[in-house]
Amino acid sequence: MNQYHIAIIEDDDSMRELLRLNLKAEEFAVDAFISVEELKKQIGDFRKIKIDYDLLIVDNMLPGTSGVDFAKQLQNLKIPILFISALNQQTKIEEAYSFGAIDYLTKPFELATLIAKVKNLSMYFIQPKQEALPNQIGSCIINWKLMNVTKKNQEFKLSVKEINALSLFLTQPNEIIGRNDLIERIWGGSTYVSTRNIDNIVVKLRRIFEEDPSNPKLFKTYPKKGYAYLDEK
Repeated sequence: MNQYHIAIIEDDDSMRELLRLNLKAEEFAVDAFISVEELKKQIGDFRKIKIDYDLLIVDNMLPGTSGVDFAKQLQNLKIPILFISALNQQTKIEEAYSFGAIDYLTKPFELATLIAKVKNLSMYFIQPKQEALPNQIGSCIINWKLMNVTKKNQEFKLSVKEINALSLFLTQPNEIIGRNDLIERIWGGSTYVSTRNIDNIVVKLRRIFEEDPSNPKLFKTYPKKGYAYLDEK
């Protein structure tokens, strides 16, 4: 599976290190910086932020360029930003959202809450990396960015959950993935999600990709175990 790459910009040394270590423990790739200027110095070309990072975690009150001013500079790049800040005034929060914040967490906060938010954002806003995933299965053309599949001039739209399920199957070919594991990785382990939701997603994937959905060759069911995508390559 692709490893999501996160940049943390936080001037508090203990907070920055706490976030870095705990996000790495969750198997995210993490870089940490004390300021926007340090990040710019590290990456050189400012436009590389979009290439290098899937998500930014940014403190609003920073030495030099503030978090909001940084977000203004990134508006055209459309990269997800999670703000963390002691500034809890409604006007400051609204300002952050107006310049591209995906979420805003006020300090002090529970570490578990931040990690849960990052996992959720990685599902909803970070697209699978196309270079690591096939763009075609048989006669089906997959557009990961637009979240659709074209098959013989027919277009099938996929929801966020469906595109994430498809990416999980394709990054783990020939491997059985249990229904509860799929729920954990697609919904974040919500106890309110039924395994029937997974079954419905697989039914749709079969309808799109299988020559005969009633006799699937690609998305196979393994009773009492789960599902697997079979790739004979």
